[in-house]
Amino acid sequence: MKIFSGIQPTGKLHIGNYFGAIQNMVKLQDENEAIFSIVDLHALTVPYDPKEMPQRIKDTLLDFLASGINPEKSIIFIQSHIKEHAELAYILSNIMPIGELQRMTQFKDKAQKEIVPQDNDPKMNEFRDKIAKDINIPFNEIFKPENKKRLDDEIMHLREKRSVNAGLLIYPVLMAADILLYDTDMVPVGDDQKQHLELTQDIVRRFNNRFGEIFKSPKVTIPQNGARIMSLSDPLRKMSKSEPNGCLFMTDSPEEIEKKIKAAVTDTERIINFDPEKRPALANLLTIYSLCEEKPIKELTLNFDGHAEFKKALTESLIKKFLPIREKRKELEQKPDYIKKVLEEGRAKAQILASKKMNQIKKAIGLL
Repeated sequence: MKIFSGIQPTGKLHIGNYFGAIQNMVKLQDENEAIFSIVDLHALTVPYDPKEMPQRIKDTLLDFLASGINPEKSIIFIQSHIKEHAELAYILSNIMPIGELQRMTQFKDKAQKEIVPQDNDPKMNEFRDKIAKDINIPFNEIFKPENKKRLDDEIMHLREKRSVNAGLLIYPVLMAADILLYDTDMVPVGDDQKQHLELTQDIVRRFNNRFGEIFKSPKVTIPQNGARIMSLSDPLRKMSKSEPNGCLFMTDSPEEIEKKIKAAVTDTERIINFDPEKRPALANLLTIYSLCEEKPIKELTLNFDGHAEFKKALTESLIKKFLPIREKRKELEQKPDYIKKVLEEGRAKAQILASKKMNQIKKAIGLL
């Protein structure tokens, strides 16, 4: 069975990435033909510093290898190194209605966050007041000519910076191309990508109905436990690299882990029990502990007298789980020739598969 999965090089990977995807990827490579990509083209949909991108790609690769993704068992490559990914994405975009892409939950959520209200929008006054406060313009001085110009310039800058780009809209089409280019049977992902996989299956139906049986319809596999690790500072928000205080990175030192777990929000009740609806913060920490210990939550909740004792045990468990990965990563950082070899060999293997599939696709649509 062929497995494909990819992770964006958007910064250091956190434990949500590990438990939600990477751990499953490591297990699946033992009994399947595994293809894993650092999907750098997907990372272009948000503002970034081009000077930082090479290091971010390297960091993601190091996290892959340190976690146990084995180049002897898996194909590991950088997405942009295989031109067929972008080529197939364009081909597939021609069979996808814009309306369906605009209805994708992630696009709507991200677009709503990014958009600056238009001048005639009722929300504009509230937005203008907020920006004025952010740049230290007193409320009663907003309409002074020099302040009004400064405020208008700031809003124009934000409008340019936050404009929703076309890449964000066709993100799931590129994701479909990533998967379909390798005749993938199964895709291990976090639950936030489930809708994108359903769109991929829809693309397969549309394409095959029009051009013949060219693509397989991939299945999705989501870890039953740990597919969605929440922030340590806000249990109602998913753990994110953009909120480092609520995020446990795979490379955090023991001291950093201890500090973050001590600061993690809980509640005032002393008893330790699992209740996601009434006690989401504690439930999140118990989920993390269960994943680290590889034991059911119900076996772990009776062992502690209060939050302090539980947090101490959780800290020790996290250190034990991720310290070997951290140490392995340090070793790999000293082996640049090995890292280069992994990428060169992975690219060569992926290119053979991608070229063969693209020739089949082009023949089907009349380009060869």
